[in-house]
Amino acid sequence: GNLTMVDTLDFAAIDPENNGVNYGTLTLYIHNGFPFDCGITLTMLDAGDNSLGELMPTISTIDAAPLGTNNIVSQPRTTKLIIPVPESKISALENTKQIRLKLVFNTSNYPNYIKLYSFYNMAFQMVGEFNYTFNK
Repeated sequence: GNLTMVDTLDFAAIDPENNGVNYGTLTLYIHNGFPFDCGITLTMLDAGDNSLGELMPTISTIDAAPLGTNNIVSQPRTTKLIIPVPESKISALENTKQIRLKLVFNTSNYPNYIKLYSFYNMAFQMVGEFNYTFNK
């Protein structure tokens, strides 16, 4: 079976007034404290919550945190995703006000029930690197 979680995060990577961005790369670090692998999709949303397209061209996989003693996660596992931002996506990224995260946890790897604890969590950190052209 699968468990799906959806959330939105405020986002402002590129200032639309500074339109000198040519291309870039976003690096997403995910610290998964759940004992399940999951697929992630990131959708760019404008101020009216309208989709501006997918930030990543395909669904990426986040690795499960390992189970320790008594089938409880003892520490999260970090997954690093590299997201190229070609010139064709810069305009959409300039207008992005939120990112919708959709996580689909794969729970079928466990033949027995696994408890979910209130201290299980997932943390995200996104870092951007962009190529700019400045006017003289």
